[in-house]
Amino acid sequence: MRTAPYPAVPSDPLAHVGRHFTSFRDYVEALRDIGEIQEIDQPVDWNLEMGAIIRHSTETKAAAPLFTNVIGADPGLRAMGAPAATSRQPGCYLARLAMMMGHDPRATGLELVEAYVAAKSRPVLEPVLVSREMAPCKQNVMLGDDVDLTRFPVPYIHDGDGGRYIQTAGVNIVHSPDGSWTNWSVNRSMLVDRNHLTGLVIPEQHIGIVHDMWKKEGKPTPWALALGAPPAAMLAAGAPMPAYVNEYDFVSQLTGAPVELVACDTVDVNVPATAEIVLEGFISDTETAMEGPLGEYGGYTMGEPEPWPLFTVTAVTYRNRAILPVIAPGRPVEDVHTIWGLGISAETLDLCRKARLPVTACWIPLDSATHWMVVTVPDSWHDDTGLSVDDFLHRIGQTIFASHTGWQFPKILVMGDDIDPTDLAQVVWAYATRCHPGSGEILFSKTKLGFWVAYLDSSEKFTGRGGQALYNCLMHAQAIGRPLPEVASFTTAYPKALQQRVLSHWQDYGYPPE
Repeated sequence: MRTAPYPAVPSDPLAHVGRHFTSFRDYVEALRDIGEIQEIDQPVDWNLEMGAIIRHSTETKAAAPLFTNVIGADPGLRAMGAPAATSRQPGCYLARLAMMMGHDPRATGLELVEAYVAAKSRPVLEPVLVSREMAPCKQNVMLGDDVDLTRFPVPYIHDGDGGRYIQTAGVNIVHSPDGSWTNWSVNRSMLVDRNHLTGLVIPEQHIGIVHDMWKKEGKPTPWALALGAPPAAMLAAGAPMPAYVNEYDFVSQLTGAPVELVACDTVDVNVPATAEIVLEGFISDTETAMEGPLGEYGGYTMGEPEPWPLFTVTAVTYRNRAILPVIAPGRPVEDVHTIWGLGISAETLDLCRKARLPVTACWIPLDSATHWMVVTVPDSWHDDTGLSVDDFLHRIGQTIFASHTGWQFPKILVMGDDIDPTDLAQVVWAYATRCHPGSGEILFSKTKLGFWVAYLDSSEKFTGRGGQALYNCLMHAQAIGRPLPEVASFTTAYPKALQQRVLSHWQDYGYPPE
């Protein structure tokens, strides 16, 4: 790992289109420039009021709230809600996600997926280790008995949650005992007291696999939590990458620049140097605490408190006027759906292409709460594969559901690529008119499936096995490798010259501009 001074922040805060942000606060300021930030200076209570504001702004696609005066938090410490939620601004529905990717705010979902997949083929750049003096996250320090997480604007998000959740949009960082694998992930964590957390360390997820390695050695897991990490780090941490892949490698591929890291003060873990807040400590190999429930991304608050490993915080470092990012999970569409949806869609597309499946697009419809995956195929799929439709669809299902990516969602909808998978209206139309009841469903029984899937019963959640399904939404003609019959729509049922005439005279007919 190379050592270098920390680079200067770009002087032009307006040059945000097509530029990657090396810090979360640069990203926040760029969002402010395009009208996606609502600063709230009046006093706001961390007890439900913050959560209610975030949740309402998310559901109405309003600007992201930036809280500057949270009751009970240290003066100057801030919180930002809905950092990756959708926007109501025309043409900028995925503006926040696009800018996290370093793209134009008007980029479409499929453009972002293709950009993600393209990044995976770029060279990996070695991280740069920044000196402590040059790392912004080291501006303030709490050590040992001085650690007090209640000084931060940590919200009690929903009525009925198990506690105050400090980790809904941060990056958990652990590494294997031999140091060969560093894992970045997003896993919810709840305050237990001033210097302890507890949260999900699911055995099948990578943080759980690393934790088990340390447990086998009879040791706690060295751990850090970077809150307000650079946007590309948040995207990588939320993506279902294969085991033994270092997420910071992908960040360098995505941004075209090495990741700047700094060493923690009390554990042997390196963290993003520009992070707003860094928690350091250990995940216990023996002690647990009760956690949950939390209103989750499936749209429900379910279950009872359960024991999860205890996190002991040995140090906190943070920037001046630090910003805590907060997601208020719940009914779609919110930040979990956008961040996960992008990563899951892109990883699935990459998986299909590597398996030489003729797939044109993969997209998680955001309104499905990441429970649907739409896979589109060309009319030429039959000529490309020589398979029957049943064999072709089984291969798609087996390839995807057997992967680490595929256990994130329970349903695949295969459609012709005349359908735009990012247009929910088109997806619903295709599913409603093309999927044959009974013969159009292929069941995959007792497959590996995340326990967070909303409809699983208690035994399925316990075993991590549940039903998954693939739905054949190919018209009969497409199912035998032939073009569709004519579709009745404005763009297909009228001569091009007439379409252009109607559009050019649209305002003459009395309609407002489109």
